[in-house]
Amino acid sequence: LLTLGSCGQNFYATMPSNIQALTGSCLVIPCSFTSPQVGSNPVGIWRINHYWYGTNVFTGSQPAANWSGLKVTILGDLKLRNCTTLLEWIGPDNQGVFYFRIEDTYLYQRNPFRYSSPNRPLLTPGGPVMEGMVTSLNCTAPLPCPNQPPSLMWSEALNGTVLWTVLTGINGSLSVSSLLTFTASYRDHQKNITCTAWYPVGSENRSTAASVTLSIWFPPTNTTARLSPTGDIKDGDQVALICNSSANPAANYTWFRANGAAISPAGSGQTLTLTAVTPGDSGRYYCQAENQFGEDNSSVTTLDSLNSERCFYVSKTSLCVCVCVCVCARPLLTKKRNIHQL
Repeated sequence: LLTLGSCGQNFYATMPSNIQALTGSCLVIPCSFTSPQVGSNPVGIWRINHYWYGTNVFTGSQPAANWSGLKVTILGDLKLRNCTTLLEWIGPDNQGVFYFRIEDTYLYQRNPFRYSSPNRPLLTPGGPVMEGMVTSLNCTAPLPCPNQPPSLMWSEALNGTVLWTVLTGINGSLSVSSLLTFTASYRDHQKNITCTAWYPVGSENRSTAASVTLSIWFPPTNTTARLSPTGDIKDGDQVALICNSSANPAANYTWFRANGAAISPAGSGQTLTLTAVTPGDSGRYYCQAENQFGEDNSSVTTLDSLNSERCFYVSKTSLCVCVCVCVCARPLLTKKRNIHQL
């Protein structure tokens, strides 16, 4: 965390308000300052823990100095009011609040900052989008060390394209951005997409990641109707017709019954329950799923009445023969009756 402050009038230093780094890596601190004038020999000083009584980490009398293994180099030209500084070989012993000063015949200024490990990448979705629209996800991660940029990897490319860029903030801080552009599909709804930032540190890589769940608006699709239970259904049994469809937002369901060319509403809701079937319930049934983006019909499910007495059969494509035998008790006579094939 970088906290800005200044001493003296008419002097002000500008650095990022937040700055992050990885142990074992490097860190560039964008830094500039304003002043009425700069002397011929300005001196830049970095201290830790206190701007006046703290331990010197670097002084302008040395082009680079080491403190607890930390290498500090002022990259900017102080005469041009540029105090940009490079920290290398950052170690766990370097934790603390750092202060930067400029000393000249009359110029004095300080600004403290504290560095920490990079946070997770910033993953910005565009919110719910309509199926078929071109949309994008943007993943941004800090770039503390320009010589060792992180790699941004997507868990899935979604048949899209990826554009990688380096961004410079208004305060001079650097970040890397990966823009994933794709066409929204209902198949991607509720997918969990992860962006991982891999930072090279020496011979290893360290990672941090962020995830987002996609939300796609789309009309009903893959609508199906089924009947439970299947198989032989007897007069008086309870039967449930169940409709399923993929849709976002969720679909509303309407059932229809077809007798010949006539089609009539049979009910509403995802499940249509016939509490006690009768031969009059036989027919072809289908459901319609609908939301504000469209509608979709299921295929037909047929409830066949096999005779007028006891037997029903549910079928989508096949026909069934049901034979009932009645025996009349007469002397020396047995009569059989065949029920017609449907």
